[in-house]
Amino acid sequence: MKIFLTLLTCILFVSGCKPSEKNLISIGESVVRDSLNDPDSAKFNSQYYKYGDNGAYICGDVNYKNSFGGYDGKKKYYVYIEVVDGKLISHGTVTIIKETDKALSEVYKSLCK
Repeated sequence: MKIFLTLLTCILFVSGCKPSEKNLISIGESVVRDSLNDPDSAKFNSQYYKYGDNGAYICGDVNYKNSFGGYDGKKKYYVYIEVVDGKLISHGTVTIIKETDKALSEVYKSLCK
């Protein structure tokens, strides 16, 4: 019984060190918000895609206010984040895709599937 409890404690300790998918999405959305003129206006529909041990792509749709104060409509976005022990270590460039940009749309499809 002692061995079982010790193993269970170790498993819970190790599994508790990794941030949840929801936390990773929140970190990614925060990176995107920081790149906008009006961060508080951002509305997200996001997903998480694991990439390596500590990395992930956060992808989805974002709608935010433009410099004139109006919403532009949903746009696809993606950003690479690297998280260790629940803390953002680094991130890539936030990419917000215009509907007319076919090349970036293809990149989005390949990263966010």
